[in-house]
Amino acid sequence: MEIKNKKWERLPLLVMLLFCVSAISAQKITISGKVTDEMKDPVIGATVSVKGDNTAGTITDLDGNYFLEADSKSTLVFSFIGYETQEISVNGKHK
Repeated sequence: MEIKNKKWERLPLLVMLLFCVSAISAQKITISGKVTDEMKDPVIGATVSVKGDNTAGTITDLDGNYFLEADSKSTLVFSFIGYETQEISVNGKHK
């Protein structure tokens, strides 16, 4: 006679649910914007990175525009030689 433990049958379902929850909570979004100086001129080649993530970042193009993917609750770090580094929270903001 074979005895099955019913709680182990639910384990794959539980694991799948955990992966779904973690995927939803860490949702990546495309973030875009434009870096300008005090005179509203584009800052070319400014670094835009995600705080705490050494793999996510980009530089601004000839018009000061940037695009990157990050978590919707990330903080972006903007830096450029000669300018003060700024941190701005994405905090779910989007168009």
